[in-house]
Amino acid sequence: MYFLSIQIPRRRSGPLTVLFSALLILTGCSDESDKKATKSDQLTVYTTVYPLQYLTEQIGGEYVDVHSIYPPGSDAHSFEPTQKDMMKIADSDLFFYIGLGMEGFVDKAEKTLANEHVSFVPTAEKLDLPKDPDAAEEHDHESEEEHEHGDINPHVWLNPVYMEQMATVVKDKLIKEMPDQKETFEKNYQAVEKKLKKLDQDFRTVTKEANQKDFVTAHAAYSYWETEYGLHQIPMPVYQQVMNLLKRIKSIVEKIEAEKSHILC
Repeated sequence: MYFLSIQIPRRRSGPLTVLFSALLILTGCSDESDKKATKSDQLTVYTTVYPLQYLTEQIGGEYVDVHSIYPPGSDAHSFEPTQKDMMKIADSDLFFYIGLGMEGFVDKAEKTLANEHVSFVPTAEKLDLPKDPDAAEEHDHESEEEHEHGDINPHVWLNPVYMEQMATVVKDKLIKEMPDQKETFEKNYQAVEKKLKKLDQDFRTVTKEANQKDFVTAHAAYSYWETEYGLHQIPMPVYQQVMNLLKRIKSIVEKIEAEKSHILC
């Protein structure tokens, strides 16, 4: 799942726009510290969504070699790993994922790799989450081929409070795998925790002062902003409409090619 552009219905850029940009910048950061540890001193880690890669990079620092299993532009909900992807996961030490039905391929992958060294770690399964009031609306806009998560919104990384709890899961697992670096991981975690607490406080301050509480999104994933910060998302599933149109065009082209027709009216 990649972050989506949020359009705030205001004539000029207001504090909400600035704050949303800050969130994207935070989750877009990467660890640029010098990689002093050798490969033998590092844990090889794969993740699903980028926010988990971010947490692992920030907490693990030079002691982790971390990558997202998702290729650029892929859909986190419908992604299926290739044989090469499965080999990468099998050769890693840890595989962090969200859970909550977010990644449909994980259960099968974990069973397939049961005899491998890699440890599969769900990061959001123990969060105390409310039912998603927009789940029914979201599913109404999606085809049967699209993802469904039931009554739980799995896009938990959009809430800084939940990100803190997920960061704890990442930290604890890294310490378990590499106890000699406990002090380093704890220190790095505290830095991440500080950033997330500030982000949460900035959200509360800006949204409280904002006159406009509505925002438009292409995917009804932002219910946590509604419950935490009093905002209101307006889902406009343009993406799915475009995808359905592309599938229809592809079907027409395939039919024309099959019938060897050269005239399209």
